[in-house]
Amino acid sequence: MSNIVYLTVTGEQQGSISAGCGTTESIGNRWQSGHEDEIFTFSLLNSITNTGLGSQFHGITFCKLIDKSTPLFINSINNNEQLFMEFDFYRINRFGRWEKYYYIQLRGAFLSAIHHQIFENQLDTETITVSYEFILCQHLITNTEFSYLALPENYNRLFLPNSKNKTNNGLKTLNSEAVGRLLAAGGVYNGNIEGFRDTAEKLGGDAIKGYDQILNEKTAGIAIATASILLTKRSNVDTYTEINSYLGKLRGQQKLLDSIDIIEII
Repeated sequence: MSNIVYLTVTGEQQGSISAGCGTTESIGNRWQSGHEDEIFTFSLLNSITNTGLGSQFHGITFCKLIDKSTPLFINSINNNEQLFMEFDFYRINRFGRWEKYYYIQLRGAFLSAIHHQIFENQLDTETITVSYEFILCQHLITNTEFSYLALPENYNRLFLPNSKNKTNNGLKTLNSEAVGRLLAAGGVYNGNIEGFRDTAEKLGGDAIKGYDQILNEKTAGIAIATASILLTKRSNVDTYTEINSYLGKLRGQQKLLDSIDIIEII
């Protein structure tokens, strides 16, 4: 058995799906104090591959008990409900105490498969597969982090619960200067400066500051013209590389899109 993993899920339509899932009414004598509103997860598989033409994110598959959330997950897959999901990983530290050491956050998550496993002399479980548009992974002890946003132009459709105190660290990733710079590059690439700037403004935080570091009244026209010339001559990969380099030169920096891994721009 793996280390303990707890899951918190909020649906755009149903609200808190994980509320009450860790109670005796939901899972009997397997309940654990302090985790009444979380889902106990037995295993988790997050698959990412690379064929040399870019990374492919194949979603997350996890196994859990059949509990209060089981009918709600069926509602979600039936209605194609957008979900906000958080996985908290626990381990035993050197002092013999449980510590939360790893964290995964998913936004724009949609269920793609549910399999129930009910066998003789085994726990009744279900295996669920989830696709996502944004993922944040953090090692909380060593302070390392990775985040991936599939389509920056679709950021506004990503569902986020109104009050989430425990995810403040994750929110910094999506309203930072780095994301603002990424949106600026997307605006150049798609020829939609104003639309992408509006997205940066809606993100709040330092996103608009990062956007304006690259694109402002003096540089926007030049950047669009350069992008148009490049688009007529180069493949998508080469084009983005040159635009990325050019945007850096606008501000006298070698590269402004730091801290962001560009997987694909469509």
